[in-house]
Amino acid sequence: MLSRKTLLLSMLLWAALTGCKKNELDPVTSSQPGEVAAVITKIDLSSLGDCTCCTPYQIQIDKDTFQADQLPGSFETLTTTVWLKYEYLQLSGTCNQVQNRIGITSIRNR
Repeated sequence: MLSRKTLLLSMLLWAALTGCKKNELDPVTSSQPGEVAAVITKIDLSSLGDCTCCTPYQIQIDKDTFQADQLPGSFETLTTTVWLKYEYLQLSGTCNQVQNRIGITSIRNR
């Protein structure tokens, strides 16, 4: 039979090996800190030359729709589901009436 000291040492070793695992997220199916789930719902690059305040990208986040001037990376497919980080943009000049304008700081497939 194991001595108390050996049993205690075994339990501590087991706790150290199993209890201190990193909580690793699946890089595709799980969000990282600061990311939100989103869908690219509209891409219209043709309006860029004709309209100063138009945005080529429409992004759906939860129930809200946002406009974006550009997407980092190569996400040019409609209804692409993505994880993204963004910041609200406050525009000046003639485009300051445009609501829900965001700047996307990072984006990746979901």
